[in-house]
Amino acid sequence: MKMVLKLIFILTLLVIPKLHSQDIAPVSSDRPAETDAVLTLPKGFWQLESGITYTKFESTDHNSSIFSIPAFSIKYGVSNMVELRVFYTSIFEKIKNSTEEVSLRQNIFAISGKANIVHENGLVPEITFILNWNYADIILDGRKINSDNEPGVKIVFSNTLSDKLSLAYSVGHIYNLLFTIIPVLVISPRSDLFLEYYTSFNFGNINRFYSDGINIGYDYLLNNKLKMDVMLGTWLDTNIFNGYVTTGIAWRFK
Repeated sequence: MKMVLKLIFILTLLVIPKLHSQDIAPVSSDRPAETDAVLTLPKGFWQLESGITYTKFESTDHNSSIFSIPAFSIKYGVSNMVELRVFYTSIFEKIKNSTEEVSLRQNIFAISGKANIVHENGLVPEITFILNWNYADIILDGRKINSDNEPGVKIVFSNTLSDKLSLAYSVGHIYNLLFTIIPVLVISPRSDLFLEYYTSFNFGNINRFYSDGINIGYDYLLNNKLKMDVMLGTWLDTNIFNGYVTTGIAWRFK
C-alpha cells in the first residue's frame, strides 16, 4: 500500500507541471500575414519571430527580384494584456531592364506596443490596439538616397465563428491606410489554413493611390511554444506578373 501511495505521489508531481503548462495558449504570431495576431504574450514571456521572403516582378520592360533576409522581431509580455515589440529587416532588390541593373536596399526598424483592450464576448470581438514607430533607410547602389520615419497605429479584431473557423480583420495606418481581413480554418489542433485579403490607400501617390493583394498560408505547431509557417501571395492591382513566398518560425520562451 505504501508503494502504491508513493507511485501516486510521484505521478502527481510529474503531471501537475504538465497541466499547468497547458493553461497557457499555444504560441500565436504576428507573421506571416499583414494582419497581426490579436492575442498578446503572457506576462514575463519572450517571443522570437523570424523568416525569409522572396518576391518576383516581371514585365515587358523590366524585372526585379527581392529578398528579405531576415525579417526579425522580438517581443516581451509586460503583462497578460500588454507586450512590447522590436522589429528589423533588410530588403535587397535587384532591378533589371534592357540597359542597366541597379541594386536597392531598405533597412527597416520598428518599435511598438501592443495592448489587448477588449476580450471576446458573444458578438463583441477580441480587440487589440497597436502603436508603432517605424524608421527606414533607402540605399541605391551603396549610396543612401533617402530615410523616412513615421508613427503608425493599427486596431485588430477577431471573432470566433465556430470550433473550426475564426475571422480576424484590422484597420490602421503605417505609411498607408491599410485594411485586412483573414478567415482562419482550423485543420487540426496543431495546424491552421488561412486566406487573407488586404488593401491600402496611399494619399500621397496619385499614380498608385490604391493597392490590394491576396495570400494563402499554412502554419503548424511543432509544440506549444514553437510554430512554423509558409505563405504564398500576389498583388492584384498590377498588370505585371508578381508573386512572393515566405516561410519562418515563432518561438516563445521564458
